[in-house]
Amino acid sequence: MPDAVVDLLSFIDRSPTPYHAVAESVRRLGDAGYRALRDDEMWDLAPGDRCYVVRGEGSLVALRTGMTSPANAGFRVVGAHTDSPNFRLKPLADVAEEQRYPGALPREQRGAMQPRTIDEVLRATCNADPALRKRAVRELCPCELKVNDSEAWDRILELTRDRAVGVRRNALHTLIDGSPREREPEVVGALEGMRDDPDAKLRRHARKLLARYRRTGRINFNAR
Repeated sequence: MPDAVVDLLSFIDRSPTPYHAVAESVRRLGDAGYRALRDDEMWDLAPGDRCYVVRGEGSLVALRTGMTSPANAGFRVVGAHTDSPNFRLKPLADVAEEQRYPGALPREQRGAMQPRTIDEVLRATCNADPALRKRAVRELCPCELKVNDSEAWDRILELTRDRAVGVRRNALHTLIDGSPREREPEVVGALEGMRDDPDAKLRRHARKLLARYRRTGRINFNAR
């Protein structure tokens, strides 16, 4: 069997889920001399650089800069799905039985899959890695959580003051995507605090949301 076929079959065997596919791709990119970038930081790239960035553990972008400006040489893009037909459970879908989704895989069998309990996700929001905090905030979104958990909302409000702009941005998105009516004064207070956010884009967004709130009386602009 040709080496390329053997290598492809090995890759497929190591990639039963998008998370495993990304992890295996990252390993191979590292072997090929690629370095990791963070999506919440400015990139300083030079001609010939080989880099990659991972989003949410299930998406991957790899790039190699050319020796000539794209304005003159153009650029090439290749895309592919990291997923294939596979059975996946949402991290916090229909919560039951001690806040754990029935039938969820044991921790040792999950590989790179996401946390499955509210407590696990809340702990992840305290991780030193801002990328993990950022992902955890997404998991606390009402569209994922499916329950009105007061501790979760307390933590989301705290994260509007996180030191990482990506975490603050996700916290703001979550607050306007289904926060309980009784938390409205706290949500408005968080938006007021973000009027002076260090990040100019986030600052403008918070001010725009406040203006819409005063005009419409609605705070959950993302909710359907």
